[in-house]
Order: sequence, then C-alpha cells, then structure tokens
Amino acid sequence: MESVISIAADFGRHGLLTHEIRSRIGELENEVEAAGRMATVLPGERRDSAGDAGARDHVETGWRLVLESAPLDSHSYGVTYGGPFEEVSARVMPSGPAQTGPGPARPGWELPGRLTALVHRVLTGRGPASRAERSVEQAAARLGVLALTLLTLQDAEARQHLDIATRVRVDRNAAKALEEREAHANLLLSLPAVGEALRIMYRPPLPERLAHKPRPGEEDAEEYASYERSLEAWEDLDFGRMRLFRFGTTSVILSAHLRDGVPSRSAHPLVLKCVLLPYAQVPAISQATFSYQQDYSPWTDSPDAKESLTSTVEVYASACTWILMEQAAGRTLHDVLTEDYPRPADDRPTLEGVVPRPLLEPEVRPQFGLLPRVVPPLLKALDELHTANLCHADLNPRNIVVEAPPPGDAGEWRMRFIDLGRNHLQGRSFTGTQRMDELYAAPELRAGEKPDAHADLYSLGQIIIGTCGIDRNPDGTAPDAFYAVTPTLARLVEDLIDPAPERRLLLFPEVGVLVGRHDPRGNSPHQRLQAVFEREFEALVTAEGGALEDEQRRWVRAVRLLAPMAGSPRRQLRLGTCRRRQMVASPEPERRLLDRSVKQADWLTAWSWLSGTMWLVCLVTVVPLSLHDLGVPIPLPDMIGAAQRASTGADRLAARMTGLTFALCAVKYYQSIYAGLSSRWPGKPPTLGRPGLVAEFWVRANALIVGLLVVPINLFAPRMWTLGSAVGITSAFCVNHFGYRYALRGAAQAHEAGIGTVAQPKNINGLSKYAMWGPSMLIYVVIVWSFSALLVQGVLLDVIAYACVVSGINVGLFYVVKCSAGARDVRIGLTRCYLAAERLEACSADGRAAPSSADSLP
Repeated sequence: MESVISIAADFGRHGLLTHEIRSRIGELENEVEAAGRMATVLPGERRDSAGDAGARDHVETGWRLVLESAPLDSHSYGVTYGGPFEEVSARVMPSGPAQTGPGPARPGWELPGRLTALVHRVLTGRGPASRAERSVEQAAARLGVLALTLLTLQDAEARQHLDIATRVRVDRNAAKALEEREAHANLLLSLPAVGEALRIMYRPPLPERLAHKPRPGEEDAEEYASYERSLEAWEDLDFGRMRLFRFGTTSVILSAHLRDGVPSRSAHPLVLKCVLLPYAQVPAISQATFSYQQDYSPWTDSPDAKESLTSTVEVYASACTWILMEQAAGRTLHDVLTEDYPRPADDRPTLEGVVPRPLLEPEVRPQFGLLPRVVPPLLKALDELHTANLCHADLNPRNIVVEAPPPGDAGEWRMRFIDLGRNHLQGRSFTGTQRMDELYAAPELRAGEKPDAHADLYSLGQIIIGTCGIDRNPDGTAPDAFYAVTPTLARLVEDLIDPAPERRLLLFPEVGVLVGRHDPRGNSPHQRLQAVFEREFEALVTAEGGALEDEQRRWVRAVRLLAPMAGSPRRQLRLGTCRRRQMVASPEPERRLLDRSVKQADWLTAWSWLSGTMWLVCLVTVVPLSLHDLGVPIPLPDMIGAAQRASTGADRLAARMTGLTFALCAVKYYQSIYAGLSSRWPGKPPTLGRPGLVAEFWVRANALIVGLLVVPINLFAPRMWTLGSAVGITSAFCVNHFGYRYALRGAAQAHEAGIGTVAQPKNINGLSKYAMWGPSMLIYVVIVWSFSALLVQGVLLDVIAYACVVSGINVGLFYVVKCSAGARDVRIGLTRCYLAAERLEACSADGRAAPSSADSLP
C-alpha cells in the first residue's frame, strides 16, 4: 500500500502546503519510521496511557491546523503557493495519480480531485495490520476531510459571482466541473474512515472557559447544558451514511442520519451544516454557529409557537462548527429561477459578453410575470418571521428554499428560510471582488449595525430586481428597465432599497413600520405591503393591456417604438381606469392616497389624448390639402380656397412638408418621453417650486402649440411656414431646456440630501443623453430662424430645398434617432429624476433631511 504520508510530504516539498502542514508531515514521517513511538489510535480504542492520549491530542491538533489553513480561494492559493490549483498540482505530480472514482484521469487535475483519488486508493486497500499502517489510514482520512474542504471552497468560488438577475448560462465545462465536485465529495463520504475523521475533527469541544474548571458552577450551568445537548446530538449521528446534500458558501451541507436504535427527532430528513474550519476561526462566525439553535428556535419550549412559525426549518442542535437541522424540501430560489426561468437566449450574458441587439430593440425583456409568484409568498414568510420578533439578516436567493410546482403550473409557491443570521463575511473580500450575496445585504448590515426587519426589506427589494432578470446597476440603484416599463413598480423598488433604513417605504406611508405594528383592522404591515405590491403590479399589467414586456413579440415592440403615439394614450387611459377601480375597492385610509393617484392619472391621460388629438387634427388638415394641391377634386370653403390660391405652389408644398413633420415630431416627443411624467400632484404645488412649474408649462404647452401653428398656417397662410417652423422648434427647445434643468435640479438636490436611491446626475445615463439634445436643438433653432429671415427678405429663393432640409432633419434626426431610438434612455433618466424630486419633497414634508417611515397608518 502506497504511503499517503510520503506523497503528502512530496506535496510539501514542492511548496504546495503551508509551513504548518509541512511541519506536521515531517512529524508524521518521523513517528511512522519509529513504528510505535507514535501512539495514535483509532477513536473508540482504549487509551493505554496518558502518554498515548497526549500523543493523540497532538496529532489531532496538527491536523486541525491543516484544515484551518486551507486556502479560501484560487487567488489566495496562488499568493501562498505561487500558482493556481492546476499549475501547482501539475508541477507536483505531472502525470497524476492512478485514479479510482468518477471522472477521467488527466494531467493538471486540481488538488481536491487528486487528494480524493489518492485517499480513495489508500483507504480501499488492505486493512491496516500495524500501528504504522493505522497511522497512514488516519492521515489519509484526514486528507479526505481536507479534500472535502477544498472542494467546497472551489464550488463557493465558482458560484460567488452568479446572480439570479443575470441568469448566466453555465457552459458544459462548468456543469461538468460541478458534477465532478459532487461526485468526489460523495466518494470521500462513502469511505468509513473519512466519516470517522469528520466525526473527530468536528466533535464539539468543551468550551475553553469550562475546560479549566474541575466542576462547572451554577453560573456555567446553561452553557454546560448546551454543550452536553450538542455532544449528545453529535454522538447520535451515523457518519457512515453521510452524503453530500449541497455545497454552501462557507460550509458543506450533508444529508444526515441517526444511528440505528436512536429515536428519530423529526418526521423530516436531517441535514448537517459543517462550517469549514478556515471560516470557523472567525470568532463571530463561531459564536453565531454555537448559539444558532438557541437564537432561531423560539419554539423550543412552546409547541404553539412552533406550529405558527412555518417559514423556517427546525434546528435540533448547534455547536461552534456545525448545525443540525431539518432538511427543507425543495430547491433554493436561486436554483429555481436560474434553471426553470432563464432569460431569453439573446438576453442572457455569456462568458463572451452579451449578444448585440438591433438599434430599436429594448436592452432587456424583464420577466415581470414572475413577480406575483415570488413576492406574495416571500412576504407571507417574512410576516411569520418578523411576528416572532426575528429577522433574517442574510436574506438572499440562496437562503430561500422554494417548494415550487413545475414551470407552467399555476400552483402557489411556498417559501422557507435557511441560514438565518448576519453573514459575518460581508464586507470581507479575499480576492478584492464583491460576492453576489453581498448585493442583497442592507448597507447597515455591512456597516456592522444591529439587524432588524428593515434590513430584510432592503433584501426584498433586491430580490424583486433579481427575479425580473434585469442587469443590476453598478451603483446599487434600481435598474433602468423598471423606469422604462413600469414607473409604478420603480417607485416601490426605490422605496425598498433606500440605503437609509429610516427612509424605506417613504412614499407608501400606509404600510408603516414593519416591527410589531398592526392596524385596528388586523392587517399586519406585511399584508399591507403585499396589498401595495399587488396594487402596483395590477396597474402595470392593466396599463400594458395584459401583455407584459417579456411576452410581446419583437416586431410588436418595434412597431410600438416607431408609431407616432407609441400606444401612450390607451396606456394612460387603462392606468387611470385601474387606479379608479382600486380606489373604490380600498378602505378609507388608502382611498385618500389613491385619490391623488387617480387625479394624477386623469391629468396625464387628458394631456396624452390631447396631444394625440392635435396630431390627428394636423393630419386631417394637411392630407386633404395636399391631395387638393395634387389635383384631387376636394371642395374647400371659400376663405380657405382663396388663401390657397393667393400663395405659391412652393409655399404650399413647404407648409405641408414642414407642418406634417413638425406635428409628427411633437406628438412623438410628448408620447415617448413625457406622457407619463409630471412635476405636479393634485392638491400640491409643483415639486421644486418655480423650476417644476416652468417645466410643466412648457411640456404641456408644446402639445398644443404644434396644432395651433400647423393648422392655421396650412389653411390660411401657407407662406408663413418659415415662421411656424421657427416657433415650433423654439417651443421644442424650451421643453428640452426647462425639462432638463428641472430634472437636473431634482437629481442634484436629492443626491445632496443623501437620498441613496438617486445616483449623481452625471451618472444618470438618460439625463446625460438628454443634456446633449440641448446644443443640437439650439443650433437647429438658430438655423431655422436664419432660414426664415433670409427667405422672408428674399435673400434665399429655393423654398423647396430648404423645406426638404427642415423636413429631413425633423424625420431623420428628431423622429427616428432621438424620439424613437433614443427616447427610452431619455425617458428612463427623466423618470429617475422626477421620482427623485418626489422623494425629496416627501423627505422635506416633515422638515427633516433624513425622515423616517410613518409609525402608523395615515
């Protein structure tokens, strides 16, 4: 039988292992050569002397150092050992050991796989016949625990940048690597010696404070009783039947079984979460693991509480390095969304980047349809948790287990929480990059503050973003797709992910605070929050006509994008109807708030239809006149006919061309960008005072001016087309200038006030693009006014040429490039700024720069 110690020493001589491990290998070699001087015996054998016990403790301490010094990721591995796993292990054993177990043998096999094959080959040989060979078997078993640790660390590193928002496609190599890691782990666990080594290495130690006392006193009774309970639970486990359940981030989770004859603790299967020893050296992690059963099993002495709290798994015992708990049926939310509901193939990023999209194709197609399946059951589970005066403090998709029906099944999802408690690795990065689970942690948790229910609220907002499959913004603000498709949900998401906990739910005071507050009607805050979500989601679905963005065909989206009114009037009408229906069905306190929303929707609906009406009026005016000019016998009133005969054919043609294109640009500008935006709310002055009033005036006035110019000029004074063109482009410039100034002011003041959901104005992409429209429009204004003056003075004579230039710029530059292709980004930027102004007004309503959420219903 090949000596595992000599091979481990070969690893050590090549720099693969740390100094502590190499020292331990040297000690083992000397003891094996002495063939009896080392008194390491298998656990369970009788200790012959105190010297034997001391030697055994020395051996176990040495191997514990081996496990505790395992590299946490490939970066730290390379820094410590001078290269990545593959390179260093290939340098040590370039041909690889003879492999026994799954996967093909190949040069450069990573260290955990090499150790797995080596341990399996040693431990499946002939049984030990001497103490020296028994020592080799023990060393091999402990190397097996080291291999299991490294397999878990590698899996955590491979998954640390995967998020439900991106739904990154896992290529064949990555999938195969995962299968190999799982197979290696189960191969190791199938070896009885490795299970025994795991039992010894993770056996609960007597707390150091009690170890030096001959007899624990009364003040130590509770701590000692907890130790005895964990030790009893540990000894009841059958380590020969342990198998891998799944890899965790800082732990390996095993399916556990009790020894034969031990009464079952539960009708549910058990899992054993073993914290990796490198992480268990962090005192905060060790203490949180030790007290996990006491902290998150409030029903221990209360069966009634156990029956009412079904959103967590039952915890049976915990120690400094492990937790024994009920196995939750189902898969994690991360796995459900990633595997069953991937983003469309042309939307999901790959390792090579994102597939390019056509100019007129939206950036992503959000999966808003998943929200009703995820948010209500998640809020229900949070309601149970917070009612029990608990908070999760590490709520992310990997810590939510979902019992979900297959895709296409309309059955309700059920959610349960695992791994409660603060993630003490948040803010620590061994590789210098942020882990994806940190995205879900509230800023106050990362800052080390005490967690409460508002931290879970922040995580809920981030889960909503990820569920929709939308790429996240680097600055942590809500993604653009929310503002492009559903500003109503964008308001809610912003209200959930505000970095300041006291400003969460600022715009929805009817929800109130989340901890221990119920209104007289018996509705919990979570039920009210669910009602708010369902209300906003209903508004989204109704406004979109029942077809969400991700359900529409590409050609439908392209047609809507190029259509003059882009479906905005009908969308606003449906939204107003929905708000009115919601108001009627709501109780009195919420009805007062919804009344404002109804009036706001009516205001926007009226102006959207008025803008569309002006476009239709211009169309039915210009088209018949154009046909009359072409000789079609269309009767005209005497006054109109006289005006047409008094003008030249060139003037009439120029009036038709420029009038129709200006009307086309005006309706497109309004409907694509400003149809759903307003700086005013019913019963309140415009936000930000005069800037809001001026911006609101020009935005609405421009919807009327075009009709007031195009219709009279074409009917009665075609020769005035130059003046009409100049006034029309000037009006559009005023909309651009004052609208931009208002948006910039709102974003800047909100950012200065510390509202964390608002990025710096320079980082708001749509606002920056809108700012670039100003100079080009100003140049166009100067050119058109100059043309007008020169044509009136007779300096320029080619009327048709200049009319063609103006019309071409209107259609090509303004209609297609700016108001169609570029409108989405600009609308997103402006929506962000308008909501920022709204939040700023809400913050200053009570005279505080950092307001708190309402403590009671209005």
